[in-house]
Amino acid sequence: MRAGKKGMAAAAILFTLTIHPWGQDRRQPQARGEAGVFDFYVLSLSWSPQYCAQAKGAAAESQCAPGKRYGFVVHGLWPQYERGWPQNCSPGRPVDPALAQRLLPIMPSRQLIQHEWTRHGTCSGLTQEEYFRTIEKVFRQIRIPELFRNPVRPVTISSAEIKEKFRAANDSIRESSLRTYCSGRYFSELRLCYDRSLQPRPCPASLRDGCRSEPVLLPPVR
Repeated sequence: MRAGKKGMAAAAILFTLTIHPWGQDRRQPQARGEAGVFDFYVLSLSWSPQYCAQAKGAAAESQCAPGKRYGFVVHGLWPQYERGWPQNCSPGRPVDPALAQRLLPIMPSRQLIQHEWTRHGTCSGLTQEEYFRTIEKVFRQIRIPELFRNPVRPVTISSAEIKEKFRAANDSIRESSLRTYCSGRYFSELRLCYDRSLQPRPCPASLRDGCRSEPVLLPPVR
């Protein structure tokens, strides 16, 4: 009888988790999604000098060797659900070498390019060429504020001011479409939310800012 009650309790828990999949973590990714089935995009722009200041970036010569002088670079364009996101929607075939070469000015790592196609691009419903052409188009429509183009000294600023400067430089972008992320007190990433027609849209409440110390610090380009 006791074993029966335990079995009934376990079944009840499983049923609850099944009908309330977001009860544990509203930002939980899906193990595998369906290509082309998603709600919106997130464009993630990394602050390259912060990546290069870390141990894992020190060996990335294509991005971090002295004189490369990368500022904001594309981390990825990610299909998203309103809660959670799909990933690895199909096997990611190798990115064409000529295409990867073309992307290096804005995504300065062949390993990153392949990773983004396999994990996120395969969920877009686009061909490899279409997906990366979309990244190029969206990135080149963004005006990077003057302060962040080639700073030769560290920039100390609040995360709210970063958003305001991007909003002021880009008429179509509103503060609600922007999210900032940090590693400790160091700024690392700006994310922008777009609808499926690639127009800026408000980010959902489940996508929150990730800077907890203010002001934040941006290392200079190198």
